[in-house]
Amino acid sequence: MHKPNKTFKKIVPKFEKNSLFFFPRALDDYYEKNFPEFVALRTKVNEILQEEEDLSEIVQLVGKASLAETDKITLEVAKLLKDDFLQQNGYSPYDRYCPFYKVREFTNCTMLVFHKLQ
Repeated sequence: MHKPNKTFKKIVPKFEKNSLFFFPRALDDYYEKNFPEFVALRTKVNEILQEEEDLSEIVQLVGKASLAETDKITLEVAKLLKDDFLQQNGYSPYDRYCPFYKVREFTNCTMLVFHKLQ
């Protein structure tokens, strides 16, 4: 059976502050006009993923127990985003692509959970 973690790590080895995440930046004007909340959600998700990368380095040095609760929440939400959303199985015909409305709703729900937990 296909292991999405290995594939994901090859495709997206490292999140950077200016990563594309969902869609190319060329579409920002379209999203700002038609879905103004989406660009802000995407930016927040990128920030969470970047913060998770920074926190992972700390966890490797001193352990997860030494983190503040808000940092632990950030790690869990980032894990949720990576494991449940970004790692769609490209080898499965029924789960190869995600329609935009699902991307928007999943992102919105994830950010609601993130803000409620903090």
